[in-house]
Amino acid sequence: MRTTLKDISDKSGYTLATVSRALNDNPLVNIKTRKKINAIANELGYVRNNGFAISATTNSSTIVGVVVPDITNPYFPLLVKGIQDRLSTEGLSVFLCNSNSDPKTETECVRMLVDSKVRGIIMDPISDNSYKKLRYIDDKIPVIFTSNIPKGVNANYITIDNYAAAQIATSYLISLGHVNIACLCGNEETDTFHTRFTAYCDTIKKHFSNINRNLIIKTFPSREGGFDATRKIMGKNERPTAFFASNDSIALGVLEYLWKHGFDVPKDISVIGIDDVEYASLPKINLTTIEEPRYLLGQTAAQSMIDLFEQSENIKEPIQVVISPKLVIRNTCGKARNYTL
Repeated sequence: MRTTLKDISDKSGYTLATVSRALNDNPLVNIKTRKKINAIANELGYVRNNGFAISATTNSSTIVGVVVPDITNPYFPLLVKGIQDRLSTEGLSVFLCNSNSDPKTETECVRMLVDSKVRGIIMDPISDNSYKKLRYIDDKIPVIFTSNIPKGVNANYITIDNYAAAQIATSYLISLGHVNIACLCGNEETDTFHTRFTAYCDTIKKHFSNINRNLIIKTFPSREGGFDATRKIMGKNERPTAFFASNDSIALGVLEYLWKHGFDVPKDISVIGIDDVEYASLPKINLTTIEEPRYLLGQTAAQSMIDLFEQSENIKEPIQVVISPKLVIRNTCGKARNYTL
């Protein structure tokens, strides 16, 4: 008879959750306890399935796969921490994959997770095409999308209201008297950046009728992308008085360029981003931005995955959660020159 986690729990005296964490080398369990549980597991002849632990109560994997496009992006660590913290309370562990914003690598990550029989997948897709890669997955493996959600698909997802986020950011700059507002937008292949760009355009048209296309640049959503896009914008005859960056990484690149070239932010030029990553609040940055509660998003995604595990197979309604964004005012936005209330 196959040895189960319950057998190890009964012999060791530890709970199923603790046994599962120990066998997955979870740091929440101290080293001494991990060694003791692993010794008992070896004594009983416990064998993992494809290298992943199996739950004694569900006879399924205790691993949830998480796929993100760029682990070096400061947006993702807190999101993943939220996922891991919530799943760990249920004796579940995270297997993290970095797709490196590459479609081929993303496909390989998904296939590896499915072949390893993970219990579920939480994924921040790099494009709308990402959903197609999941169509061959058995219906018994639930998938939840975070942040970037596929268009026209009745899928499970957790995200913020991206339209509202960009609308709030652009409207705030307009309220300070800015007219020439540059937009540095990320990858339009994702719903996130497409929606943020649409909201920027709609808000500009609402207040000024016309959109100045010379002030719009599509760029890679990174600090380097923001720096290069700012260089291009500032090299034009008509310069903006403010920058709307569609994420904080781009905004950091904007600030880096402006400071390097002697501009006073916000006296000369204002900058606003979206995400509110950790560095945004650092004293020398103090970026005005739109808060995206990434830890809450991660926790909500994890809880939704747990809910999917417990759902009846007859329930087909997807879990779809949209969280409202919030303006965080710091020191990178000011009134446009010659502006009076």
